[in-house]
Amino acid sequence: ELLALIPLRRLTTNRYPPLSNDQKYSLIDLVKKEIFSYDLSESENKLLKKHFDAKQTLWILDGYDEIVQNVPSHLEFLFEQLIKTPHHILTSRPYQNVLTYHVQMEITSFTDENIEQYVKQFFDQMKDELDNSLSMSQKLIRFLKINRSIWGVAHIPVNLELICSLWSNEDFIEAKELTITSLYTMMIEWLCRRYLSMPNKKVQSLSKDVVNQRCEKKLAFLENLAFNGMKSNTIILRPNLLRKALKEEKVSLHNHSHILNMGVLKSFNKQGINTQIETDKDHYFVHLSFQEYFTARYLIKALKDSSTYQEEIKSIQ
Repeated sequence: ELLALIPLRRLTTNRYPPLSNDQKYSLIDLVKKEIFSYDLSESENKLLKKHFDAKQTLWILDGYDEIVQNVPSHLEFLFEQLIKTPHHILTSRPYQNVLTYHVQMEITSFTDENIEQYVKQFFDQMKDELDNSLSMSQKLIRFLKINRSIWGVAHIPVNLELICSLWSNEDFIEAKELTITSLYTMMIEWLCRRYLSMPNKKVQSLSKDVVNQRCEKKLAFLENLAFNGMKSNTIILRPNLLRKALKEEKVSLHNHSHILNMGVLKSFNKQGINTQIETDKDHYFVHLSFQEYFTARYLIKALKDSSTYQEEIKSIQ
């Protein structure tokens, strides 16, 4: 009778503070908070209580792996109630899921065939812009197959999209030896150029050094955010981590208004973009590999300047 989408990452103390007299949150409290974007009137409350039946509800419990190790103690009862509902679909990364279900489905990366199909389709859509789009797609497929490590990361859809976008760059095409690190470095440079072009500036003629210089603050922020996320053992970057990174790297959203929209971070946006303060939202990197890449950049910087990053170095020893 009711379909309820519950992002489990929202079960936080900030969103659900402890109740007085050791009272517990109920499933209907959860529905009111997560399903309705406004406070129910008295008559609406009565109507909901009359018709709500947890056993007749299909619950979509999203992100089990993001909360299972961090359930606030006062929400454990509510969490158990959710898991015990007779009709629910639970999403989770497999390595964190210890629950057993009769039916399990897995979202997989691109297959080898998918990669070839995507590359051909990508360049086919650019045939009006590129004279040699067919040739470029064929060369890219050969290049990926020769570079096995790059072929591996190309199975991640977001990576393959960026690789295809980069392929028209002569420096990329002529790269004879391409490591995973250099690939991600080039992808980030491409994203920086796209970021700098937002105010309609011509950036294609800018050198790599100039691009890096103009995006230095933004990259430092992403490095800090990625490292502290890893340090906290989380891929869900809470607002406090966001504000911490902005403060430590002395980055002002007033001066860098698009920093959260570079294409590397995504936010959990339940409402419209303009209805919430960006720094009050949870964020995550578009793929874990990007968080790992920026964390590595941060650690390299820390090791080069051990006097400034003493605490960071201690955390990895």
